[in-house]
Amino acid sequence: MQKPQPPDKYSRSGTYKLTCPECNKVYIGQTGRSFTQRFKEHRNAFKSNRNTSNYAKHALEQLHPFGPIQDTMQVLQYQRKGTHLNTIERFFIYKEFSINNHLNDKFNITPNRIFEALLKPSNNSPNSQPPTNTRPAEEQ
Repeated sequence: MQKPQPPDKYSRSGTYKLTCPECNKVYIGQTGRSFTQRFKEHRNAFKSNRNTSNYAKHALEQLHPFGPIQDTMQVLQYQRKGTHLNTIERFFIYKEFSINNHLNDKFNITPNRIFEALLKPSNNSPNSQPPTNTRPAEEQ
């Protein structure tokens, strides 16, 4: 009898990070659909030279490669669509913005004392992550 296959980590919804394979700049996003579907939308924007993805726009303007899903997309957190997902996405955008390593729209980023406190290095927490219990399966 064959064991059931674990679900594909890209088959769920949540917050993700796309990393440029050439310069390591990142785009943080969220999706209520599968990560695979959202990745295909970014890739299609790249292939058709549409201005519907900041990640694709960066790759096209800088003449950087797009990269395959397994090398480019990192699942940050699984979560259903809603206000919790919006907050998680804003945290990760803020995190990358604070080190000037993001491709997201700058006008959406506002100072946030809670995020700053979470990102502040401390002896108690080696990794700055928003408090949650829905980490990607590979970390559980």
